[in-house]
Amino acid sequence: MSTVAEPPRERSGSRGGRPRAGSELTGELIGTATLAVIRANGTDQLTRQRVADELAVSARALYRLAPSTDHLLAAAGAQWQQQWPPPPDTGDWAADLRLWSQTTLAHARAYPGLPAATQRLPIELLEDRSEAVVTAVIGVLMRAGFDQPAAMDAFGVLSMHCLGWAAVFTPEVASSTPDEADAVPWLEEHLDFRQRGFLVGLDLLLAGLGAKLSA
Repeated sequence: MSTVAEPPRERSGSRGGRPRAGSELTGELIGTATLAVIRANGTDQLTRQRVADELAVSARALYRLAPSTDHLLAAAGAQWQQQWPPPPDTGDWAADLRLWSQTTLAHARAYPGLPAATQRLPIELLEDRSEAVVTAVIGVLMRAGFDQPAAMDAFGVLSMHCLGWAAVFTPEVASSTPDEADAVPWLEEHLDFRQRGFLVGLDLLLAGLGAKLSA
């Protein structure tokens, strides 16, 4: 199902045949502009006016295609999936998926709050454009020797590790440090884990998959 409806065709005889403001908008353009707004401000500060400003159209013109913030988030989520980089395929499946996972984390953290926000949207607004990435990851795993069900499960676990880490430890949280006067050893260790914990968990997941494959 389309995330954002395409603009209606201009009726003949309307103001000399000139297109109305915003009639050139598409779901892809709206999604790309919404991504830009989210990247700069996060999902909490997403408004139709900001997206309209990004597109250089009026908020009224945008309303015709995206009557709610949910529509904007759905369009952005579809574009996010379309821009999601697939893994390399060098033949070293664990190294390829480790690099892909790091890329996925960076891609999710670049748009604060977006993956979590799209999970709360009505199903009828969503458009899944993740097929290319899912197919590529499953292909890497199956060429390594996993059967399809195991490869699909592995994709789910790895992607949720990336998206979950991005949701919990945003760039602002991950880079924060306590005041020196308030520093305590256990807190310093906790903050250090924010920097390295993603890779610790990722390596454990990949090691577990390797053990499963060997067995």
